[in-house]
Amino acid sequence: MKHHLKKTVLTELKSEQQQTDENALVQLLPKPNLNEFVFFQADKSVNGLVLTSESNNTGAPNDVLDIKSDDQYIMQFKHIHKLIVEKEIHLV
Repeated sequence: MKHHLKKTVLTELKSEQQQTDENALVQLLPKPNLNEFVFFQADKSVNGLVLTSESNNTGAPNDVLDIKSDDQYIMQFKHIHKLIVEKEIHLV
């Protein structure tokens, strides 16, 4: 990914703008909207996924969900983005 960014983006910039600092490259990457709903399929079963809520400041318990392998779901990205990195689910 870094090589692709350097090749496609940095070569188009003026020489003084061509920073190869890792932090500068990370800032160029688009950031996902964590509040968007996405479809995903479970590659592995996940037990006890805690669905946190910003509005849940009353002390009420958060919802807990068990995800079954090969099942498909729709959920806000903020709840599942770590599972994508851990390769336990994938977007469809």
